[in-house]
Amino acid sequence: MSEMSLSLTGLKFFAVASAIGMILSPVYEVQAFRKEGTGERHPLPYAMIALNSGLWCFYAILKNDWFPMMATNSIGAFAGYIYLSVFSYYSDPEKCRYDARKYALGVLFSEMMVAMALFMTTDQMSSDEQCDYLGMLATSILVMTFASPLIVIVQVCRTRNSSALSRPLSVLGFLCACAWTTYGKLIDDVYVWGPNGLGIMLTAMQLLVIVMYPKRSPGPSDGVSKLPQNGSKRNSRSRKEEMSGSKKKLENGGSSVSVEMAPLIHRAGSGMNTNKANITDDERARAQDLEDVDKTA
Repeated sequence: MSEMSLSLTGLKFFAVASAIGMILSPVYEVQAFRKEGTGERHPLPYAMIALNSGLWCFYAILKNDWFPMMATNSIGAFAGYIYLSVFSYYSDPEKCRYDARKYALGVLFSEMMVAMALFMTTDQMSSDEQCDYLGMLATSILVMTFASPLIVIVQVCRTRNSSALSRPLSVLGFLCACAWTTYGKLIDDVYVWGPNGLGIMLTAMQLLVIVMYPKRSPGPSDGVSKLPQNGSKRNSRSRKEEMSGSKKKLENGGSSVSVEMAPLIHRAGSGMNTNKANITDDERARAQDLEDVDKTA
């Protein structure tokens, strides 16, 4: 066996491993749906995995490429439907506005239409012509699959939080795109290396966004909202300490109370004395007026 065939065989296994890793990368997140729900995630990446893998299964049948193309994409088609089913089961209709069942039905309808078109054009077109048309369609879908996680890019940039992006899917998608681009170049198939070359750029963009905006569990407003709460807690603590200190002073005796409350008592007493003085002066003035009226009478 020559070195070229050995390298091609090794590249095939690496392409299969990277593709299966990309397909199975959402497993951890899908398992987390049982505890956390779907949250802000979008079912589009899972739908694109199912649709892309299904179309490439048709392409592998026409090209008679059972390994690695058919082997990896058959797993991807099955896994995509599983992800959509789990997403639909654990999504809360009040919090999640995306219905994964509609995406699953849309993927299934699209694959049935493609299969029907291939079957109806078997007599009118050769297998190479069918490969060309199916290859162009699968290429566009593959590019959309790599770009599908970027559907939340506006939300990520606005909140500066990349929690809505899947890190395993982005990393393994980058490795998968690199492997299949190299494999497509070796077999000289533009429908393989072309979309995967674009996938390298799209997944690299996702990794750049993840590095720029790291994942944060609390929202951006949580830090601001906690400030007054901490301040109120400090104020309540200080008030409690003052009240407890005053109670202790009352329990110890009246000396400390009299010393601390003396200015207040003096002010209150002086205020009462001034009020009494004002009242007596008014009564004297009224009495004097009554005496003057009696004299004149």
